[in-house]
Amino acid sequence: MIIEDYLYAVNQTYEIKLRRQGFSNITKQQVLSHGLNGIVENLRVIWDEHGEDDWGEFEKEEVCRYICGKIALGEASFLTTKTKDRIRGLYRLIAERIRQYQNITSNEHNPNK
Repeated sequence: MIIEDYLYAVNQTYEIKLRRQGFSNITKQQVLSHGLNGIVENLRVIWDEHGEDDWGEFEKEEVCRYICGKIALGEASFLTTKTKDRIRGLYRLIAERIRQYQNITSNEHNPNK
C-alpha cells in the first residue's frame, strides 16, 4: 500500500478517536522524517513523541479495520490504482496458494486420482 493511502486511513481513524488530544493529520513528510524502515515503525515513533498527549499506542489493527470496512462497503475510493493493483495481486497470490494446498491435500486423501 502506498504511503499516502495508508496515511489517509490513519488520519481518518485517529481524527475522531484523538480529537480531544489535539490530533492533527499526519503528513508523509512527518513520517519519512524519522527515517525508519516501514510506515508503521515511523508512526510508532510519532505516537511515542505524543506520549504526554494521551495518544496511547499506535494500533495498526484499527487502521486495517478502517480500510477493510471501507473496501467491504464499496467506499474505498481513497485508494489509488497502484494500491488497488497491489491488493488484487495479493488476493490472487492467496487464492493460488489455497488452490495449491487444496490440490495437495486432495491428492493425499485420494492417492488413486
